[in-house]
Amino acid sequence: MKIRHLPLPCNKRKPPEKRSYSEIKPPGTNNKIMKINIGIFVFLLGIFSFAHGADKIELSGFYEYRTDLESLDYLGDLICFFPNSETSHRIGQNKKTNRLTWFCFASNKEARKILLVPEKNIGKCGYTAKANIIISDYKDLGGYQPDKAKLEEVLSLGVRKEIPCQ
Repeated sequence: MKIRHLPLPCNKRKPPEKRSYSEIKPPGTNNKIMKINIGIFVFLLGIFSFAHGADKIELSGFYEYRTDLESLDYLGDLICFFPNSETSHRIGQNKKTNRLTWFCFASNKEARKILLVPEKNIGKCGYTAKANIIISDYKDLGGYQPDKAKLEEVLSLGVRKEIPCQ
């Protein structure tokens, strides 16, 4: 005798249709919402990348390392950079002031090493050279102190000249 099984009510569902993997959606999701979320993520990633890259600024101009007593009294033993008019706008100083755009390097030892600036010499009042550099961490300190920036890299360096004493 053969026993015949009858289908139970829970087996009344149709078998799932065969679909490609890309058509299958997890329950409770909407492709439009997922596309919007992905778009927002890509947008925010782009902003973060731009902001992170904006921290470094390429400038052309010249550096000065002054060793005369007056300069040492005012600035201290610092190497300062004066960007040319074509690149100085990249710093983004306040346009309302008519201050000359210039700054000194935050780490003088590193800047001296990277820019190949010699030590102070008796009878010499300093050194200057044209340079194309990349800086970061620019800080506008107001007006009574020179602005500061970190020298990241020297792209090109001109011939070093001595600054004549006055």
